[in-house]
Amino acid sequence: MAQATRSGQLTFSDYVERALREGTMWVLMCVALYLVLSLVSYVPEDPGWSYVGSASQVSNAGGRTGAWFADASLYLFGFFAYLLPLMVAFSAWVVFRGPADESRPRAWILALRWVGFVMTLAAGCGFAAMHLPALGTNLTNGPGGGLGQFVSGLMLERFGPGAEVLLAGVLLVGVTLFSGFS
Repeated sequence: MAQATRSGQLTFSDYVERALREGTMWVLMCVALYLVLSLVSYVPEDPGWSYVGSASQVSNAGGRTGAWFADASLYLFGFFAYLLPLMVAFSAWVVFRGPADESRPRAWILALRWVGFVMTLAAGCGFAAMHLPALGTNLTNGPGGGLGQFVSGLMLERFGPGAEVLLAGVLLVGVTLFSGFS
């Protein structure tokens, strides 16, 4: 949070910084809720990224944009598309919380969380493509999406059965960086 002056009053710049952080948090939280709503109300027949046809009626609760987002993210990431709104909400929390220690810039912490998120997403999609093919029958690219098919195919080709151990390591490191929990 912003530091108070010696007299106990917030300066104008402290007030503006706090207001901007809070406003950013609310915008990001609303975006995260919109993304969850769009993913939950996904219908394959809605016009979207992978849909071919002339559907004029959209049944997705997020409208055409929500239908397009849900279709593209589920196509690319499978079930792990639900991590996208989680990361947006987590970013809102990091922005609002402010730096716990003024010596560490908040941008570096957020960037490290995003690196962990990408690692978690890639390894998780790969695992889902390898181990959960029966669960993703209603998804175009299966439970791991296109990323999962790519990662699992590449890892199995290069490392054989050891690919699962390597993916587990990447997943654990990614979750640690993403969450900040050791």
